[in-house]
Amino acid sequence: MNELQRQAYLQSLGFTPWVARQPLPGAASTPVLAPEEMPVATPDVSAPAPTPEAPATALPLAERLAETPPASAPPRPSVESQPQPAADVSPAEAPLCMHACPLGDVLVLVEQQPADAPDLGRDARDLLANLLRAFGRGEQRRRRFDWPMAHVMEGTLEDFLVQFCQSLAPQQVVLCASEESCQRLMQGERYRVHEHHGLRWLAISSLQEMLAEPVAHKRRSWEAIKQAGLHTPEQAARA
Repeated sequence: MNELQRQAYLQSLGFTPWVARQPLPGAASTPVLAPEEMPVATPDVSAPAPTPEAPATALPLAERLAETPPASAPPRPSVESQPQPAADVSPAEAPLCMHACPLGDVLVLVEQQPADAPDLGRDARDLLANLLRAFGRGEQRRRRFDWPMAHVMEGTLEDFLVQFCQSLAPQQVVLCASEESCQRLMQGERYRVHEHHGLRWLAISSLQEMLAEPVAHKRRSWEAIKQAGLHTPEQAARA
């Protein structure tokens, strides 16, 4: 019986077969416990052996650049995505900011430059306080008028400003504004009294003009105020 089969039978019956690792003295030779040799497949000599691929050789830099596809140019922005120039603002809709100081029967109306600033600058406020003293008053609480007005469909700047002034019930208006703004608000020369919508209007230099060229604009404005009789005797004596 084959030794491997015999040991398999003994193991299945619950017996543990023992095999000496080394030949014992006087013992019979132990059969070789090796599995039967499996048939080894012989290679087919007739089939051609695969040829190894040749290693890729590096191309010169000029050839590699020639084979590289050119990078695509960035897409041009469409006309819709390009920033559009700001629409021209008509002179009638140009921003304008005025500060009104009611002084009884006289209303001092001064232009703020620039119109989009939060308030008058420090120098302009000091100059306005000095201007109000010419009418015998100190600095008064100001009311602000901004143009254009929100949610206004009809009406002109002149109409709304006249209504704003008439709501303060003055008899005379001293307009302290630039030449351009005066032409927008009233049709008349500066430094002369004009009747306009039932009120006496006197246009003088703006605060910015007086600050930029004090000698010329302050003197001319003060002469116009005196000729209109809008100054106090104390200020006339000082002048």
